Amino acid sequence: AATLCLATLSTAASTTTINLFQPGEETIPYNDVEASIIGVTGDTTTVAIVCGPSAAASTCALHSPVTITEGPSTFTVSAVITSTTDDAEYTVTLVEDCDITSVTQGASCSISMDYTIAYSGETTSYSTAAEASLPARLMKYSPVTVTAGADKLSSS
Repeated sequence: AATLCLATLSTAASTTTINLFQPGEETIPYNDVEASIIGVTGDTTTVAIVCGPSAAASTCALHSPVTITEGPSTFTVSAVITSTTDDAEYTVTLVEDCDITSVTQGASCSISMDYTIAYSGETTSYSTAAEASLPARLMKYSPVTVTAGADKLSSS
């Protein structure tokens, strides 16, 4: 069976829930999203997160799947998030990588973001990157319901 650093795996009445790592002060609730297990290799699981069918654009700005790869010592997320406000379109491409020491010791993470803002025929882009050491108190996990591929969790 796959060992998930995704903390826990629970199955009730054909609903599978996994806990995904969320580094930082606050967690983002996985409301109105669907998670598909793409693959499991050893103790590392790759998940794709998309907006659920009932998600409003104001609460779920994912126009392509967010890919999360996670195991006991690793966490990688890749996302493209878009939003439109006052006729301006914003696109953020985010990649975050964490080397997890343990949930009781913390992690070391790097994040890079590329921003593009398009308004009135003009486009502006910029990038930023940062690194951080996370103490154990910032090692948080949030539950998400698996809507596809749950069989891959038990078949590896």
